[in-house]
Amino acid sequence: RTAGTATTARCGTPHASLLSDAASDQWLLYTVLTTAAATGYRLGVSTKLGRLATGPICAMGLTFVAAGTGALPPASAPVSAAQGLAVRLATPLLLFGANLRAIASRAGRLMPAFALGCLGTVLGTLAGWAALRGPLASAFGADALKVVAALAAKNIGGGLNFVAVAGALGLSPAPLAAALAADNVMALVYFPLCSYLGRDQPDPYAGEAGAEAEAAAAAA
Repeated sequence: RTAGTATTARCGTPHASLLSDAASDQWLLYTVLTTAAATGYRLGVSTKLGRLATGPICAMGLTFVAAGTGALPPASAPVSAAQGLAVRLATPLLLFGANLRAIASRAGRLMPAFALGCLGTVLGTLAGWAALRGPLASAFGADALKVVAALAAKNIGGGLNFVAVAGALGLSPAPLAAALAADNVMALVYFPLCSYLGRDQPDPYAGEAGAEAEAAAAAA
């Protein structure tokens, strides 16, 4: 009878059950995150809105919904472990797909813009810290400067850089989640805006990419 009552209670609260299971079951958490990433990618290539927003933004939106509805647990050790695993997997996968010859030929053209962007990010970070040091310290305590450093690293090197720097600095789970949330909210505006502004601009590397694909097919 006790077992039946427990089963009924469990079936009657699937939302709480999924949340508690995802918080304790690492593989269930990976499954939810992988499903969000795959669905976001598919929306990014198969729908007009998804192409405008881009696949990563679609995936971020899905995980926002999952976290808001309780399908994903709040900041916790399993979530931090999932972030670490994503960094360790994504870094070599990105390098496996890199064409070093193409990177070498294009880096010279991009380097001045990248250097200018890095300088602007550093100056903006210093100005923001000077202006908001009090509120940040009040909100995050000793982690305030770590949050600022991780966000600055993200704006220069992307999400992998954010997670790597946050891990190296030992950023606590709660400030880490808050920083990610703030960054993702801004990204939901920034990246679609960039896509919209550049919608009529031709891809300067489209011809090179086609030539590379033909060369690879011929070699195979």
